[in-house]
Amino acid sequence: MNEANYNLEEELHYDKRYQLEVNSITKYYNDQNRMANEGPLRASHKYWEKEVENHVNINNIRILDYGCGSGLRSLTFIKDHMEFYGIDISSKSIEQAKLLSSKGNFTNSKWEVMDCQQTNFPNNYFDLILDYGTFSSLDKNKAFPEICRILKPNGTIICIETLGHNPFTNLKRKINLARGTRTKWATQNIMKMKDWEKFSTNFQNTEIHYFGFLTIFISPFFFKSKITSVLLSILETVDSILLQIPIMKKFAFKTVVISKNKTESNINHN
Repeated sequence: MNEANYNLEEELHYDKRYQLEVNSITKYYNDQNRMANEGPLRASHKYWEKEVENHVNINNIRILDYGCGSGLRSLTFIKDHMEFYGIDISSKSIEQAKLLSSKGNFTNSKWEVMDCQQTNFPNNYFDLILDYGTFSSLDKNKAFPEICRILKPNGTIICIETLGHNPFTNLKRKINLARGTRTKWATQNIMKMKDWEKFSTNFQNTEIHYFGFLTIFISPFFFKSKITSVLLSILETVDSILLQIPIMKKFAFKTVVISKNKTESNINHN
């Protein structure tokens, strides 16, 4: 699939997804956030959110939500002391982000329709970049160098991405593709270990944390109750042990990655 086609496929997919009333979108994402923070994948989402919270409390920090969608998740991090940007290829998602941020009076946030692979920002612009599952929609050979370009030397990027080695979750992706809830490009371009290795060569001090091996198997049966919460806690503990074993890491469902940009002397802004 050539670049024009997959860009259009991703844009149309997310335009359709966000072509909803704001109240419906808010309800949908609140439901998604509830499942993320209380459901089978809560460990990875909470770890990502904790890392973001640890990095945003700096005066005059400039932050980019890289592939922001409707902005609902990142709106929870916006504070008066920061300058916040959100970009997405979907014009409908940016419309929703602007509406939602105006309702919350987030006057220090800016939302723009932009290609994440080729942004309009100057070199060394952001202190912190947040990625919440955007890489599968992009050409990584273009996205990774672009992030390096716009991130300040020693600036930080915090990512949460699905990993694409587990055969059970790969089957689920094929089902989602058939149902029209995922695009062909995103289904085929989920992050792999080799992609994180390539990512790491662009940055320094990369930390990769792995989540969701046993916990994903209770996803189809998960409902909020004391019993499932206890079971989930047990499986999360077992996962934290299993996913320390090198051969097991590739079968994790989620990865949370924290990286520092290279120093000025090592960045090539060609």
